[in-house]
Amino acid sequence: MKILLVEDSPVNQLVTSALLETIGVEHSVVDNGLLAFDLLINDKQHDIGLILMDCYMPLLNGFKASKLIRRGYADADHKITPIVALTGNSDEEVKLMCLEAGMNGFLSKPVDPEELGSTIHTLMR
Repeated sequence: MKILLVEDSPVNQLVTSALLETIGVEHSVVDNGLLAFDLLINDKQHDIGLILMDCYMPLLNGFKASKLIRRGYADADHKITPIVALTGNSDEEVKLMCLEAGMNGFLSKPVDPEELGSTIHTLMR
């Protein structure tokens, strides 16, 4: 199973990708929710096992993309794919918005490597 990292910041893409490589997780990177949605539509083998979703991106933000995925618009099989929010804004209102969008977890930026590893291990069983 592969992780889909949806992140618009090139720096955050590099940092999170390096962390994923360090823990030995195969992943793909796209820089907005629309590209993530398109990738999931075309994921014929259904090898995306977890989505790390930035909340605030251009074109289609993480909240809207997660809602569309949960409704099965990308692909019915991805309706249950775990989605973990990645955001620098960790106040309670944003956490609630993430849960309301159908996300399964929440990681604050900068991402703690141990917390990332634990989250992946828990959700990709």
